[in-house]
Amino acid sequence: FSYAFFPSMRIAGGQYGNAILSAFPISNIKLTELPAPGGIEPRALGQADIIVNGVPVRLFATHLSYESAEARTMQLNEINKALSTAPSRSFLLGGDFNISSYSEYALLDGTASACADDIPTKEYLMIDNIFSDTSKMLKDVRIVPTKFSDHDLLLCSVLIPHR
Repeated sequence: FSYAFFPSMRIAGGQYGNAILSAFPISNIKLTELPAPGGIEPRALGQADIIVNGVPVRLFATHLSYESAEARTMQLNEINKALSTAPSRSFLLGGDFNISSYSEYALLDGTASACADDIPTKEYLMIDNIFSDTSKMLKDVRIVPTKFSDHDLLLCSVLIPHR
């Protein structure tokens, strides 16, 4: 896999952040610091480009603030700005969004969700999610239990149309 790491902060002699792994070569790696009002824990948005079947796709990874809905709103607004820069508006966004209500996801313009409020899932799926632009199909959404995190893995298949 190709990978890119996006640190949000230094902690205990190391770094804490997000990563993108891809079976395709990664290019145009960029880190965007997200708003952290009132000195809350720093958060970031990582992005990187891949080419799939001749289609450029921008990958995004994030972990939003758990401290307040106000902070998440500011962070989601910054993410919207980044999504609008994706080549051909083609993107996948994944992360721990720490939301307390599906209504917060309405702030993500022009996206399709792997875990929407009309899909019968465990409540914690409200927190972790995968989004795409509306040209893609997210299907076969599944949870894979793991002992390596306080979250289980959220997986889905992504159909990327040919040009």
